[in-house]
Amino acid sequence: MLHALHNDCPSLSLPPVDENGEESDEPPKVEVQEIKETDAFYSKKCKLFYKKETEFKEKGVGTLHLKTTSEGKTQLLVRADTNLGMLLTYETLS
Repeated sequence: MLHALHNDCPSLSLPPVDENGEESDEPPKVEVQEIKETDAFYSKKCKLFYKKETEFKEKGVGTLHLKTTSEGKTQLLVRADTNLGMLLTYETLS
């Protein structure tokens, strides 16, 4: 049944099989594809924190990008190192 379902939906993957043809207990590997900011003049991997009351809390790990806007200002943004590449922060600097 799984094989027939796999043929109908190519995004499903079959469980890993070892050299004896038996299913392996190894979990599938997740591939993270970094989202590139092609117009950034500076990029650096970073960890983002925010201050809550008297403590600093970690917001996430990502890549900091600096980009120039059409108005001549600089944009600072941090994209999370996930498949979605969510924005952790976005600021316009003068």
